Amino acid sequence: MHSVISLENSNLKANILPMGATLTGLWNVNDLRSLVLGFDDTDTYSHTDFYAGAIVGPVANRLSNGRVVIDGNEYQLPQNEGVNTLHSGPDGLHRRIWNVETVTQTSVTLSCTLANGECGLPGVRVITAHYSLTGRVLQLHMTATSDRTTLMNLVHHPYWAMDDKARLQVTSSQVLEVESSNLPTGKLDGVEGTLFDLRNPSPVHKSLDHCFVLSTQRRDTVEFAAELTMPHYKLQIKTDAPGLQVYAGAWLPKITGEQTQGWPIAPYSGVALEPQFWPDAPAHSHFPTILLPNQHQWEQMTQYVLEF
Repeated sequence: MHSVISLENSNLKANILPMGATLTGLWNVNDLRSLVLGFDDTDTYSHTDFYAGAIVGPVANRLSNGRVVIDGNEYQLPQNEGVNTLHSGPDGLHRRIWNVETVTQTSVTLSCTLANGECGLPGVRVITAHYSLTGRVLQLHMTATSDRTTLMNLVHHPYWAMDDKARLQVTSSQVLEVESSNLPTGKLDGVEGTLFDLRNPSPVHKSLDHCFVLSTQRRDTVEFAAELTMPHYKLQIKTDAPGLQVYAGAWLPKITGEQTQGWPIAPYSGVALEPQFWPDAPAHSHFPTILLPNQHQWEQMTQYVLEF
């Protein structure tokens, strides 16, 4: 197993694992408990598959039947959630060993190259992830290029430690309606009067696994999207992504022991807040496109702003 890379400034410490470019832990330097679920035993990541802290893709979230059409050609992705594809299948970016390009005390850049056809999609795709610490902010800048037109929707997938005192605010007034297999129907529902109305701080409902609409098109600026409040920390998420998947962790496994960095892992012990493009976008022409044209650059910026 490749060694963890530690970043630190006077406020925060972060550990990054090359497998999956995974954020394995994030700490207030004055606290022994990580703010995100993860393991200090890095071998455990080889035996778990709930994406904790990893970058997932190249196309995150769900694709109906794992089948897409690009430039008139049909491509079949691995079907790992019934007939559908979740997070590009079992060998997506979360399972790849990324190359460590540069490291400083407060930043690291990692890269991963997918060959043409890997994960079922065309193009030699070069993907980078740059983590950096500034003050009480962890910033993640992801980029991707391809030598053929392809699809791209990279997502960072940390679970933020929470308990029943957690309160969540999401700026969105709309959420994607989903059917029984959690695929979008194509309809945008208003949140007014529903459990999805998180515009004011609210408890994290256990049924949440939905994409909230931040914008109906690709954005050029980083904007406030969500705030998670716990007794010992507050997290603000700012991003340029047009959606935010909120998953309350219903299917998290039960894992206890010292390797969990102060937070036993169990269902609902962490909430995934994932800036991203909307799921199953190729099946819905009115969704923001995840098409990455040949020789264009895809990029996304997310800032995790912390208060203690």
